Amino acid sequence: MKTPGILVNVTLALCLLGLIPVVVVAQTPFVASTFPQDRAENLDCNFALVATLVFPSEATSLDPATLGLPHVVKLYPLYSPDSLISVLVEEDDFNNLRVISQQRLIPNTTYILTITSKLADSRGFAFNPVSFQFRTGNCEKKEDIEADIPVKPLELDPDAIQTLMSPPQLNTVEDSVQIRWQTEREFLTQYFLVQRADGDGEFNAIGKVRGAGESQVLQRYFWYDQRISPGTYRYRILAVDQLGGLSFSDTVLYYHEGVKWNKRLIPEGGPLQLTFYQATRSTLVALVYNTDREVVKRFAGFIEKGETNQTISLEGLEPGNYVVMLKTPTRQWVNGIRVLDR
Repeated sequence: MKTPGILVNVTLALCLLGLIPVVVVAQTPFVASTFPQDRAENLDCNFALVATLVFPSEATSLDPATLGLPHVVKLYPLYSPDSLISVLVEEDDFNNLRVISQQRLIPNTTYILTITSKLADSRGFAFNPVSFQFRTGNCEKKEDIEADIPVKPLELDPDAIQTLMSPPQLNTVEDSVQIRWQTEREFLTQYFLVQRADGDGEFNAIGKVRGAGESQVLQRYFWYDQRISPGTYRYRILAVDQLGGLSFSDTVLYYHEGVKWNKRLIPEGGPLQLTFYQATRSTLVALVYNTDREVVKRFAGFIEKGETNQTISLEGLEPGNYVVMLKTPTRQWVNGIRVLDR
């Protein structure tokens, strides 16, 4: 009956003498607490979710490469797990993981936030996955004050506790877009996120600019969205304050003027198909040159404001190489095409 105890004592003695190697397993990092807490209710529709991280061993920070992995953090409505919401994930200086939704949450809706095992510390140790849920409130109405407690309403200017931003102003600089905005007042602004949506797609952060913190005077900011293709885009600015509050600017629609050559290898008898992006209505002249620099096709028409699909007939052109010149009152494009033999 005493045999197990004797074996344990002998094994412990051998370990202490170094005759049996002792394997030390490092503890994996984990999430100690979250804001909001699990099952929290009646939350605002714009706020940053925060998870406090613990690194039990020699690691003191996250592996930054894991922050950019797709779906390292998942946010979705409780009854629609496939409807993942695009989020920005970052680590602050206090071992907190901040998760910022790239869109306004829906009022009176239960959400699930999951931090997956894709997240790892600087040693490469994965975090224990964790999930918690919370529910947004009305997001439109103020909480009613209890009728039996006489309270004098506070005359508080709501502008004093939020950052007031102008809509972004956009200017074309060669193949880039200069995005400028200004603030009349800032409330503990930590930074701004410049967000862009391609066409009707979701907004994604493309830039981060440090804010002025607390300010009562005009502040000006800018960011360059470099080397973008011709197309239709939407831009907005998101201000993040030091308390986790979020403020959005108005959204601005932008046409990065240009032309998309849908195909440059064209079957004999087929048309040349182009997509134009214009901020204003414009005239268009198209000239098709052969290898002898002779004009073999002409086209004149209009380009409407926004996105316009244009078809230019190449009927009668023999197989071979050609150069197409497109002209508007302000711009000119030249590109080569090839008519293929049937």
